[in-house]
Amino acid sequence: MDSLVIVSFAVSILLAVYELSGVLKARLSGRTKNTGRVIARFFILVMLMVLLGESVHWYAYISAIELPLAEDIRIRNTPFLICILGLTTIIIFIFVEMWTLFAEKKKGIAVNFAYRLISAAIILLCLIPILRKTVTMWDTYNEKLLQQYEYIKKR
Repeated sequence: MDSLVIVSFAVSILLAVYELSGVLKARLSGRTKNTGRVIARFFILVMLMVLLGESVHWYAYISAIELPLAEDIRIRNTPFLICILGLTTIIIFIFVEMWTLFAEKKKGIAVNFAYRLISAAIILLCLIPILRKTVTMWDTYNEKLLQQYEYIKKR
């Protein structure tokens, strides 16, 4: 896997852990009553971990597809679909969090507005190389699938 993708995963997961711990600490100490942020940060962290696992699985799977393959080997795209679903879910949660952050700022109750906005933006920026690598692996998957089809067709 590319070093940029590994760094992107590391930065986004570490930032998500830090944000979740901060939000949990604020919630448990009573400084905030917003449970939605805790839930959103928890799901962002969980989805990043699932995305990491599926990306590693997908990368290993694509790397292992070689010709000639036996006809009974099933070529599947489930890890890719899980990666795309994970990326979409993370992006939705981050945009909802940013939307609520701007709503809080409008009401005048936003605390650490700049920090929270920057951390959400950093996670979004870290998703760009991950998405690019996922789409590149999808192209490789399609190429190998087409090669497999041509190989079987010739036999």
